[in-house]
Amino acid sequence: MLLFFFNNAYCQKTQNTIEDANIHIENKLNRIYSLGSARQLQKTFGNAKIIKDTDEVLGGYAYTYKYRGFETYFNEHNWEATTINSPDYTILLNGIPYKVGGQISKFRNHFSISYKYRQKRSRNDNGLSISIVHQKKYTDAYIFIAYDDNGYITEVTIGNDNS
Repeated sequence: MLLFFFNNAYCQKTQNTIEDANIHIENKLNRIYSLGSARQLQKTFGNAKIIKDTDEVLGGYAYTYKYRGFETYFNEHNWEATTINSPDYTILLNGIPYKVGGQISKFRNHFSISYKYRQKRSRNDNGLSISIVHQKKYTDAYIFIAYDDNGYITEVTIGNDNS
């Protein structure tokens, strides 16, 4: 599980921001999901394999909706996180498409601060972080783009920091 500790001052210096309304996920059929409800997710991408469990952090029940190469996590009915680990899905950030398997250098022109302050978390875990804002106000949400040592994107995580 990726943990990202929210620090507003740190984020302002080392990460670009993106408005939550400008984050979308597109599948191979050009259907677009915008991090809404579980009902919206299934309406857009079809039926998913659903795993129900107790949520030890937030309380209540956790529901993970799994598709091949893509999963979204909800606490009760609230969206909490999405992970993309397949090129079958594209994340659109401000209308610009990014895919697993693409080059991390594509972020250089559109998210230059985040690109400049890329992180080396462990031997095989490089990452680039973008803070998510809502109506220009910082939230505790983020996008984390993991990439390998050759600069290829391996996974995209969009989530709330519930630490």
